[in-house]
Parts: sequence; structure tokens; C-alpha cells
Amino acid sequence: DMSHLVSTRPWAASMVPPTNAKELSNIAPLTSGLKLRHILGLQSYGTRLSVRFNNIGDIIYPTSKYVCVYQKKYNAQMFYHGHTSELACVSVSRDGLIAASAEKCARPCIHIWDTGTCETVIVLPQLHRKGVTCMQFSQDRKMLVSVGQDDDFSIALWMSATGSWADGKLVGWTKGDVNPPLFVSFYEQNQGMGGEGYLFASGGRYHQKFWKVSGKSINAYYPEYDKKVKIGTLLCGTAVGGRFVSGSTKGHLYVWSGRRLDRMIRAHELGVSAIWAGPSG
Repeated sequence: DMSHLVSTRPWAASMVPPTNAKELSNIAPLTSGLKLRHILGLQSYGTRLSVRFNNIGDIIYPTSKYVCVYQKKYNAQMFYHGHTSELACVSVSRDGLIAASAEKCARPCIHIWDTGTCETVIVLPQLHRKGVTCMQFSQDRKMLVSVGQDDDFSIALWMSATGSWADGKLVGWTKGDVNPPLFVSFYEQNQGMGGEGYLFASGGRYHQKFWKVSGKSINAYYPEYDKKVKIGTLLCGTAVGGRFVSGSTKGHLYVWSGRRLDRMIRAHELGVSAIWAGPSG
């Protein structure tokens, strides 16, 4: 069954076995094999915001179907082997203990695993299609939000009551936007979830949205700003205290108070591709 390869390798669907193949049933199995020891390079094409750190400073990044945990001090690597297809996204909890990764295929699964041992904690149920563009854990790591690559760019909220993720389950999902979201980020829980009850925010090509959750229902709220302002494409965003800050392709930072645009700051000459807020805001 090669159905999981069709989205990334279209030619696989037309492959057929040769008609003149020799009988191979009498060939003895191999008595030796290969063991992965080191991977050179980083997979940056097709992934965004997927280079992270664990709790002891090791670098975590995608390389083909493996997630590499690089220990700079010893020039050594560990690998998460759980995926069978090329990776689409990697995220790590704020405390660096738990990672989430997802592959690019027809029906991807999100794998939750331990960053110290590279052992699987849980594989979440299939939901998204084609891939997962971005994910993020909440500050207390009890929630995870993910964005799919399907036509609706579906947004899903997952939860672990204990924070260990052995009990991880789906809370709910909804349509994201007609344009692809490029980031999703939680508000800080100790800041009253954005001051107006927003749990997280997302943004991307020509849009910014703020999200509230009630039971299994996830509802989007559109931003409020002057019609003279041209938002354009937003590449990144993060919560800063009770506010949210988005970075655009034109180098502007948009500061949102609730869902209202508070001010626009000319921060860079070119696009703002990544943004991070420290604990002190």
C-alpha cells in the first residue's frame, strides 16, 4: 500500500512490478544491517519555525523523516525514529521536555515524544490532511494547537490534563482560513488569556485571527483596525503579556490589544520572519 506516498511522490502511484522478475522467495534474509549514527544538514525546505532547544540546550531540528537532537558538547546526535515520511513541522514545549512532530503525507499523525530519550509518549489520532504547517504548546504544556495543510487549513486543539501527554486527546477542531496560516501562538495563561478571553491567535497570508474556546467549539474573531492600514502577509507572532505582536513581510510589528490594533511599529527594513518574547515581556 503506497497511498501515503502519493501526496509527496506522485510517481509512486504509477509504479508496477516488472513482468519478467525472477523468483526471489529462495533468497536468504540478510544477517546484518545498517545503524544510523550521524546526519549532516538540516531540512529547512517545507518547514517553518522547526529549530528548537530542549531543557538542557540540545538543538532539535528535522532531517528528512527523522528528528535530530544534537548535543554540541559531545558532537553527538540522538534521533526520533517514529515517522515514516518527510517531516512537516517540529515544536517543543516551553520547558523543553516534550516535543511534537508531524510528517508530510496524505494522513499525517502528530507524535508526542520525550526530548531527553527520544521515546514516544503518544501518537495522537489522525485528523489533518496533507501535512501540518505549524504547532505550539501552551505555557503549562497541557495544550497543543496544530494547523493542517488541507484546503481549509484546519486548526485543532489537543489537551493533556496531566501535562505528561500520555493522556493526550482532541478537544476540537475548526476551519482555519481560506489563506494559509503561517503561525499560531497561545496567549499567556497568567495574563487572563489576552484580556478578552482569547486562548490563542493565528495569522498568515492577508489575515490575523483571535480564537476563543468553549467546550469543543473553537470560534474565530477578526481583528479591528483602520481601513487605511494594509496588513499584508504576517509571518510570525507571539503573546507579550496580555497583548499580541505580529511580524509582517514589510518589516512592521503590529501590536494588538485584544483584537484591536493598538499601534504599528516600523522595526525592520525587510520581513520579520521570527519573533520571541521573554518571560518579563
